[in-house]
Amino acid sequence: MGRPIRGCLAGHLVEITTRTIHGRFLLRPSSFVNVAIKGTLGRAQRYTGMRICAAVFLSNHYHLLVVPESEEQLARFMQFLNSNLARQLGRLHSWREKFWSREYRAIPVSDEPEAQIERFRYLLEHGVKENLVERPDNWPGVQCVHELTSGGRFFHGMWHERTAEYEVRRSGKTEEKLRRRDFLTAESTELSPPPFLEGKTAKEASRFFRALVRDIEREWRASRQQAGKSVLGRDRIERQNPHDHPSHVRRSRAPIAHAFGPEVYNQMRERYRAFVNRYRLASESFRAGLKAQFPEGSFPPPGRFVPYARAGPG
Repeated sequence: MGRPIRGCLAGHLVEITTRTIHGRFLLRPSSFVNVAIKGTLGRAQRYTGMRICAAVFLSNHYHLLVVPESEEQLARFMQFLNSNLARQLGRLHSWREKFWSREYRAIPVSDEPEAQIERFRYLLEHGVKENLVERPDNWPGVQCVHELTSGGRFFHGMWHERTAEYEVRRSGKTEEKLRRRDFLTAESTELSPPPFLEGKTAKEASRFFRALVRDIEREWRASRQQAGKSVLGRDRIERQNPHDHPSHVRRSRAPIAHAFGPEVYNQMRERYRAFVNRYRLASESFRAGLKAQFPEGSFPPPGRFVPYARAGPG
């Protein structure tokens, strides 16, 4: 099945999902992996200006909640992030094959507060709902629980300036012994307030997320007790072989959009279908050698982005 046509994302909260090949634990938490992920995320944000609201990186996949200005900005952000993570972590784990399972999935979230809260809850319960850790903030990998519940705004990591290192080594002009840390640059990722909390103070927002996290902890604690299950725990998570993978990787069909009310979902679905129909009609004309008018916010062949009119994405 071909990948979905990207569109109807600009100006909306968008959930991003990316998985490693075969579900391998190539994102397994460690001090180096965490710092590298945060540094790469920060550099990708600085390079593209992406508005990031939340992030969680499990051992074999990650989720982001972002608000892109355009599909082009999102594409540049994801290309930079995924290509650099694959190079850095693939080198770390001696993994020379394909790193990601397939292209990232981007699903718009409606403007309904209930729909946005549900997506934040979904991200925050990662690690807990899989019975890996007891509390969301116990997850040893990159996640934003502390920042959201304490009013913090920044992830701090390190970016490896490999191009600069390569040029210095290639020039042979230095007599000093080169060290990796000589080419590390501090990078920070700024977390933006979610759309449904715009206008609230930082204290009000952190109070909301603390209550949400407490509710997640209660729900999954009761679920484990009822099922007689225990958590895997931090030590066993960090000892996993990055080349290993689960015996079964659960797959489900991604929805066209995330919405709370069925009417809103239907509106978003029809809007996207209309966009796809306009794109396909333009594509047929293009292949026939005729003048083609592709819809705003699309990537027509051979890939040049069609910008929005000055009025914005609508």
